[in-house]
Amino acid sequence: MYGEINNVPPWYSPTAGSPDYYNACAGSSVNAPGVPLNGISYQSARTGNAYAGIFFYGISTTDTIEGKEYLQIQLTDSLIANRLYCVSYYVSFAVATPESWHQYNFVSMTELGMYISDDTISLNSQRTLPYTPQIQSPFGIYFNDTSNWVEVSGYYTAHGGEKYITIGNFNTHTDTASFKYNSYFATVAYYFVDDVSVFDCDSINGINENNSKDINVYPNPLLDKLNVQTSNYEQTEIILYDLSSRKLLQQTFINTTTINTEQLAKGMYLYTVRNKSGIIKNGKVIKE
Repeated sequence: MYGEINNVPPWYSPTAGSPDYYNACAGSSVNAPGVPLNGISYQSARTGNAYAGIFFYGISTTDTIEGKEYLQIQLTDSLIANRLYCVSYYVSFAVATPESWHQYNFVSMTELGMYISDDTISLNSQRTLPYTPQIQSPFGIYFNDTSNWVEVSGYYTAHGGEKYITIGNFNTHTDTASFKYNSYFATVAYYFVDDVSVFDCDSINGINENNSKDINVYPNPLLDKLNVQTSNYEQTEIILYDLSSRKLLQQTFINTTTINTEQLAKGMYLYTVRNKSGIIKNGKVIKE
């Protein structure tokens, strides 16, 4: 049956919406909520054998009835104050093919969000949850890939005690997009959701930040250049990694150096500064 997310704890719906749960155990056909083929579309799970599906946006043919769905879960532990967290989830744009969905106009969306909260949030309707998401994909980038899973991600500095995350569209009906409606169709944006992750960036692969006063790595956030300055004049090197610990840049210097980072994409990077005595500083920088 569709709309079964509340039957697969710890996930549930915080509103009157009914998010769908897809699992390979339901088979693979247009008549069941299976994986990879189901009554909405065809998509393999990114990992494992299951995923969820929600309407990030929905509007009736009369432009009067707004419908949205959300996914909510309690984290396994509360977030720690002043820690930086790496937050992400993956979506795949679903465009229904069965004839039973012919009355719907499937559209892709921008600004997919996640709200992080101390307590549960809820609304007894299918309208917009009135909260501002801390994680939201950039405006103007539309998630329209029906073949692959695409990441929605960001960084969040905790105030401490946050326990819940909620995924969905937090923009109002009028702010979501300026689609030109066809009077014969209801317009919807439906996405599969998989691989939701919230983890402490400071402990990625065991690399914890060490605030050595002998090393200054700046600016942070950075744009196109990263400066490194030490308090001594011995040979030193800095190595820059991505979040999977893949080495991106390595530069040897004495006292000070400037690294060109123009070729790097926006996001978070890890670094290690070391000399002949060993590692003297680990840390992270964000490119904007």
